[in-house]
Amino acid sequence: MAEARSEVLRTPEAVASFLNVFRPHPEQKTKDGRPKYTLTLIFKPKAQKTPEFKALKRAVEDVTAAKWGDERPKKLKTPFLTAEDLDKVPAGLEEDDVFIRLTAVNKPGIVDQNVQPIMDESELYAGARVRCSVQCFSWVDDKGGKGVSFGLNNIQKVGDGDHLAGGSRAEDDFDAVESDDNLLD
Repeated sequence: MAEARSEVLRTPEAVASFLNVFRPHPEQKTKDGRPKYTLTLIFKPKAQKTPEFKALKRAVEDVTAAKWGDERPKKLKTPFLTAEDLDKVPAGLEEDDVFIRLTAVNKPGIVDQNVQPIMDESELYAGARVRCSVQCFSWVDDKGGKGVSFGLNNIQKVGDGDHLAGGSRAEDDFDAVESDDNLLD
């Protein structure tokens, strides 16, 4: 039975996490060994009420029905996860959040609010607010797993957020100073 796919959809605003979008993830590969680009999107409760989020949910149901009809697999893996699905909850994920993991074989296009390409990798970070274009698809694993996931097409950064990776920015840690050459003599 062939893979089922949805049309291209846009996500609502989400918090970006676990970004490997400028270079593929070193350990994530396709069955034939091609490296994958990866991104996790965290949807806050407000985003989960949007028409875009509801369209993502509907796409999962439509793709599931197109692939398996009335014979839906008992242990079907779906893309929507919560903190309860994890052994360890990562930074930025709260109890009412829902997240999805996205992958792509082709490098995603990455633009800013004005649809201008983002070239500086530091502009897009874990904690930035983004929207993505995605496509829902069905899959069957060689080991018997079956599921529905989202593929990553492109990313738009829509705003800044709290850095989830920890640490701080140099611009926030220091004030401008004048050099005092006498301190090192």
